Amino acid sequence: MQTLATMLTYSIILIGLALQFLWLALARKGRDAYVRDLTHFRKPSNPLARYYSWRVIDFRNALLESFLFEALLLLVILGVIQFTTGFPFIEYTMWVGIFVMTLSLMSGLQMSFRVRTLVKLRSKMAADIGNSDDFVGKARDIVEALHVAGRNADGRLWFVLFEVAQQPNPVGYSARDVLLSLSREPSEPQKDDTAGNVGSGVELT
Repeated sequence: MQTLATMLTYSIILIGLALQFLWLALARKGRDAYVRDLTHFRKPSNPLARYYSWRVIDFRNALLESFLFEALLLLVILGVIQFTTGFPFIEYTMWVGIFVMTLSLMSGLQMSFRVRTLVKLRSKMAADIGNSDDFVGKARDIVEALHVAGRNADGRLWFVLFEVAQQPNPVGYSARDVLLSLSREPSEPQKDDTAGNVGSGVELT
């Protein structure tokens, strides 16, 4: 019985790690696809990009995703116990199941709070542009400040700026005009750095 309990413990840990890795891998692919679409001023072009867009648009979405993953993880753990050794063994593996789920929950909550930070930054930037007398001028000031910072610029600000530029309103159009004028400039290394900074700002997983 002890041998079976030990094997089941290792199985739960490995399955938990595998699911977590799969979740992170899908999120990273979705992030990369979403950033490509953002920097080309187009709507999310594939399911992973749309999934990532849904995740970062609202803190509640990220939180819901975390809880759904926890529910899936719990169901998988219970299924493994039932189909391998039966529920009588649950008392031997309860602690490891709780441990795996706690680590997963902490990771999910960390990601959710990072999304909340992005949402706040996006709202603040849109408000800053919208409350100014010159929308284009304010957007240009933001871009110039980020360019002056170069590789030291906060990638999250580039990210939310491109998101603001997607908004179908005067604030979004102004930010988009400034970014499009930037993309037409002949400095290719700057364009590359900008795209890289956008991606570096959304390490949410």
